[in-house]
Amino acid sequence: MHNRRFLCLLDLLYDAVKQGRAPNTVLSLSRRLKQEMIVLCSLAPFIFCDLRASVSRDVHVVDASSKKFASCSAPINKTVSKELLRHCQEGQMVQALESYSSLAS
Repeated sequence: MHNRRFLCLLDLLYDAVKQGRAPNTVLSLSRRLKQEMIVLCSLAPFIFCDLRASVSRDVHVVDASSKKFASCSAPINKTVSKELLRHCQEGQMVQALESYSSLAS
């Protein structure tokens, strides 16, 4: 299992199948338990999938000008690529959008 965080979805399901019940016991499913099972079934394909993206072997750069567009890319070593990703600041796009929306209003 790649993502153990999905185990937090199993709350009422554990209570429903407690030890000590006869194997032929019919369970009454509450609305909340049904919802828990639906959520689990809908997310089940992602539980055993490795959703991590691999590191790109190319570096891509773009021009930040509003008048023209320019971009280029170049191949780089995988170790260098991993190191660049490690030092990358997360959330820069969100911060840029927030500052833009505050200027626009």
